Amino acid sequence: PSGLTMLLYPMKGFSTSFAMFSTKYGSTDTCFKTAEDEDFVSVPAGVAHYLEHKMFDNPDGEDVFLKFSRLGASANAYTGTDRTCYFFSA
Repeated sequence: PSGLTMLLYPMKGFSTSFAMFSTKYGSTDTCFKTAEDEDFVSVPAGVAHYLEHKMFDNPDGEDVFLKFSRLGASANAYTGTDRTCYFFSA
């Protein structure tokens, strides 16, 4: 019902897991309308990239990438023109 598409590719013999969350919101998406909005909403250029970085903010101030590292995982993200992606490996 949420519209989220999940793809899972189990691969026998591999010991590393990869995960990616990709959203259709990129650097060129500065004007949009939701089903609830009467009019279009405009946002400043750079909002998608800003939100990418905010996902890795941590209220306790500790580096989120360090936390992933302690668990044997690696994380990163990028913003393209038409999407923002977060990916992890462990």
